[in-house]
Amino acid sequence: MSHLLYVIWNADPEMFTIPGINWPVRWYGLLFATAFILSQVIMNIIFKAEKRSQKDLDTLTFYIILGTVLGARLGHMFFYDFKTVIQHPLDIFKIWEGGLASHGGAIGILIAMWLYCKKTKEDWLWIFDRLIIVVALSGLCIRTGNLMNSEIIGKPTESNYGFVFVNPLDQVIKSSLNNIDKIEYQFTGKDSMMNNHHVSQLKINIKANQVLPLDSMLKVASEVMWYSGGTPIEDKHLFIDPMQLISEKQKSSDTFSLNVFAIPRHPAQLYEGGFCLFLFVLFFWLWLKKREAFPKGFFFGLFIMLLFTERIISETIKENQVAFEKGMHLNMGQILSIPFIIAGIAFMIWSKKQNKFHKTTVIKNE
Repeated sequence: MSHLLYVIWNADPEMFTIPGINWPVRWYGLLFATAFILSQVIMNIIFKAEKRSQKDLDTLTFYIILGTVLGARLGHMFFYDFKTVIQHPLDIFKIWEGGLASHGGAIGILIAMWLYCKKTKEDWLWIFDRLIIVVALSGLCIRTGNLMNSEIIGKPTESNYGFVFVNPLDQVIKSSLNNIDKIEYQFTGKDSMMNNHHVSQLKINIKANQVLPLDSMLKVASEVMWYSGGTPIEDKHLFIDPMQLISEKQKSSDTFSLNVFAIPRHPAQLYEGGFCLFLFVLFFWLWLKKREAFPKGFFFGLFIMLLFTERIISETIKENQVAFEKGMHLNMGQILSIPFIIAGIAFMIWSKKQNKFHKTTVIKNE
């Protein structure tokens, strides 16, 4: 069976560490910041084209950043980790530890825009119909950050294609042996079924910067065995039931190999990021060519209906994010998406009726 469609994903979440202060710069943080920078650029194009002031754009950017970060963090804590909110309420502010929810971010943006429009007397429908363009672009950046973190992973593909997320196992190996020089992963060409799941044999080649005694090799093998065999697939672990863990009779050497069985998974981050890119292109084109042809609020309604419909679909091929979702017919992401879909449809219907009413009123007055 061909393995050409397998991708071994082992991206390092950290780009580099700032010398002197030992502060790691992570891909996710950079991409999160990039989302705001690109949003500023796109909104600047829109504001200039429609004769809006730079001062209003600066104020809008401040509100968006505040609403997104606070909403995403509070959304994660209240929707997915409410126990921590009760026991350790100050942990809400520990954004650097991770934990941001897109549904919370969406709610935060809505509240921030309401406050912005109240302050500036701006037409909130005009803002929302244009803000969705940069929201889609930001979604692409954030899902790319998730991919670099090897998080929000998909379920097993049960076929000979998919991503094998090896970064967590990579960290296990490095933590069990300090003097590792290089770790390489290579498919052996052997597929099989294990525990009713499609798996592929993966050889892990480990090179140290000194000769290793056999007991050091066995220590690494033991750590891999515990990591890969101790937890079922449904709990996100990537390798299961290693067989013949050390590939051959080993003796003291600076290199050795382990055999494990890899689980190819859906790259759910890429699916969602690709859909966000599609939404960005679609709505930027609609703004450029068709903004006068649709009533105010219609673009906003269409956007949230499409975005959260996709979210419900994509959740079916993603692992659950938290333990309490196990056994639920709809997970938390799907449940939270339903009100947004209903609101999107309602906005489209309402905007059409408002436009029809406006046209009728104009004709009567004439």
